[in-house]
Amino acid sequence: MAEINERIKVLREHLGLTQTALAEKINRAPNTINQYEKGKNIPDRTILDICNAFNANELWLRTGTGEMFRQETNVDVELAHQVGRLIKSDDDFTKRLVLEYLKLPPELKTAFEEFVDKLYQEHKKE
Repeated sequence: MAEINERIKVLREHLGLTQTALAEKINRAPNTINQYEKGKNIPDRTILDICNAFNANELWLRTGTGEMFRQETNVDVELAHQVGRLIKSDDDFTKRLVLEYLKLPPELKTAFEEFVDKLYQEHKKE
């Protein structure tokens, strides 16, 4: 199975990008991409930046498993729509709520989700 450095090259070539163009998109020096493709250790931050910049599937990039690109779901589309509406709104409370939720560690996210689910169930009973 191919290594991550080979998958970066495959992704770059699939996108029709030069090493320089890829480097510019993720804010790296052009020779850095060359080094990565030759097998230099690739930092997690760089992997995430590549995935975010090109909608690449992180699991595929790291392991070769799955599809090269992430597939959008209906939830993704709806979330993007609602976030776009929220950004344009004057609803500062919801903006702060979403931001603070995203900063929570996983165990507090779980507790918050359970709280919201309980609130919703109680509201449905009324």
